[in-house]
Amino acid sequence: MATSILRKKDASAEAISIALQMTHIAWNYADEEYKDEPGYVQGIQELNKLMRPIKKEFIMDDAESLIDTLMKYKMKHHQSDKRAIFFCEYRDGNVKVTWR
Repeated sequence: MATSILRKKDASAEAISIALQMTHIAWNYADEEYKDEPGYVQGIQELNKLMRPIKKEFIMDDAESLIDTLMKYKMKHHQSDKRAIFFCEYRDGNVKVTWR
């Protein structure tokens, strides 16, 4: 899912990490009313700051639009999957996801 919001397949490690953070938020909030959740609001604010210097690596300019795109993807392709992402990280070219 994370690669779907990146412009290029050879994105920087920083862009991949931010895309994974967006995917984490999108996956966990896709099934719920989320707009007023403090974790969602703070996550959007933080991700917008992080992506400013590299926003050209993403298909859109703001985190909320990207996360909305990812939520729609999750609901279309994984609607019945009710797992929650507990931890998501990109390190040394590898992705690690821990589910609950």
